[in-house]
Amino acid sequence: MATLYLIAAVLGIGLLIFSSLGLGDADASVADLGDSGEFLLGVFSTRNLTFFLAAFGATGMLLNWLDMNPAVTAIVATSLGATALLMVHGVFSWLKRSDSSVEALGERDIEGAIGRVVLPIGIGTRGQVAAVVAGSELYLTAVLAEEVVGPLAVGQEVIILSTDGGVARVMPTTQDVLPSST
Repeated sequence: MATLYLIAAVLGIGLLIFSSLGLGDADASVADLGDSGEFLLGVFSTRNLTFFLAAFGATGMLLNWLDMNPAVTAIVATSLGATALLMVHGVFSWLKRSDSSVEALGERDIEGAIGRVVLPIGIGTRGQVAAVVAGSELYLTAVLAEEVVGPLAVGQEVIILSTDGGVARVMPTTQDVLPSST
């Protein structure tokens, strides 16, 4: 039984370390399984089983090392593993239903948005703009677009032309964006 606890602990803790470093985040989702199928796949996901293995293995190894009764060790290790599995499932199910699971806006979502300067933007210096995008107020570091000839003051309305690495390239909304027709 000690070997089983050791294998479970090594796998569980190893996978937790692996995923905490951002090296593996691949819980699969399967559609059209019905409510019971989705529930079973949700409870027995890779993430939840990893937490079960870590808690089961570490508890079993510790209690085995303390020379506890093998039956008590197995019951306590299994109970703590199942508790970890169900708690992780509950937390991630709640996160999926809450606003915490809303995906972050991409750079393409921000392009074309209208904002206001909150920190002045000068030629060659960065400032900051505030814009409401998809119902959320965003504050972005901003630089002037190449076509803009002067600095932008606080409160001036701007259009976000593009973003690169979280820095918005802006120009005032009063400036002609389209080239002349002549």
